[in-house]
Amino acid sequence: MHVRDHDHSYDTIVIGGRVAGSTAAAILGEHGQRVLLVERVRFPRPTISTHFFRGEGLVAVLDRLQVLDEVLALGPPPLRREWSFGFGGPGPDEGPPQGPGDAGFSLSVRRSPLDDLLLRRAARTPGVDLAQPAAVVRLLWEDGRVVGARLRDGDGERDVQSRVVVGADGRHSLVAREVAPAVEHEVEALRTLYYRYVSGWRGPAGEPPDAAEFALNGDEIAYVFPSEAGVACIGVSAPSSDFAAFRAAPDAELDRRVRAHPGLADRWIAARPVGRPAGGPPEPSWVRAPAGPGWALVGDAAVHQDPWTGAGMDTAGRHAVIAAEAIACPSWRRPSQSRMASRMASITSTVSGPSVHSATRPTCRRRSSSVVAGSSQCRHEISVICPSWAIVIAKLPRWSTRPGPPALR
Repeated sequence: MHVRDHDHSYDTIVIGGRVAGSTAAAILGEHGQRVLLVERVRFPRPTISTHFFRGEGLVAVLDRLQVLDEVLALGPPPLRREWSFGFGGPGPDEGPPQGPGDAGFSLSVRRSPLDDLLLRRAARTPGVDLAQPAAVVRLLWEDGRVVGARLRDGDGERDVQSRVVVGADGRHSLVAREVAPAVEHEVEALRTLYYRYVSGWRGPAGEPPDAAEFALNGDEIAYVFPSEAGVACIGVSAPSSDFAAFRAAPDAELDRRVRAHPGLADRWIAARPVGRPAGGPPEPSWVRAPAGPGWALVGDAAVHQDPWTGAGMDTAGRHAVIAAEAIACPSWRRPSQSRMASRMASITSTVSGPSVHSATRPTCRRRSSSVVAGSSQCRHEISVICPSWAIVIAKLPRWSTRPGPPALR
């Protein structure tokens, strides 16, 4: 579906149509805004992601968008508990789900069907037009303020005016590159992550999988996220120094490492691989200023979190809701931007910590079913960075022989 030739002016242009962008566009449309949602590629299309999200996070956002039933119809099992291995004992140790929220469960859904479903949800919202595939060439400026974007599609280039441009275009965001937001915090790359799908995965006792699983082995974590269509996502997070081994032989290296986790090895061997491993190099985490004159950033464009924290999809969905509600205010000016940033900070500062906390639940204080990040009672410390935006950047100190950067000490 393409933008019609005569549509050259919108209230908001949203650049990027995955979790954050489609969510923001749908909610802006519900508020009566005219929205142009621009997506560069055709869906369904995969992207690097481990797919896990929590009841109080993206599950609640899906419910807010009235698509949770559609997502559940894809077949992901509600993850109402967790199994952990190697956290003070061999395991399996059973625990409750992270941040269950009102739903009472977490989910894992591959990005191809999930992103396609969310994009279609946004596109059917009154007031939302979809340009796909279409690329943004550059932003339009007037008196130091963003006033639109130049688009390129199969029909050529055109300028589209708007009151606000929302960058939901990922960690390599064109919008962020052009508006050059202040980087409020940045942390060096710490981990590499590789995963693959398997079919035929069973629970620790041979039961149908209904739980996320986390296994600690030295300085690495393996995880299992049962997903839709009868597949499970099995991954390993390892120190950044191990990336070269994964890059050289991803199949063999992932297989070797998962087999080294006693609680997972036999079931890993019995399962059937689906497709090829996916992963990538270690990347830094950052928090950028979320908004400025005529622009806002959501998702990885604003807050990029190391994937092993498992918080990226929750953060993208919840921040997109807050940003859209702020932008929909009659006066999108500094007061609205400040309120938006404050709400984002309050949410992200209590995002559930990484799965390793399943081992330390008895010694961690709880607030609203979330690990209180940074609690001195947590044996494995979570460091929280929360200026105007917030990001949970988790780091197990014993995983590195060198001290963390000052922001994480």
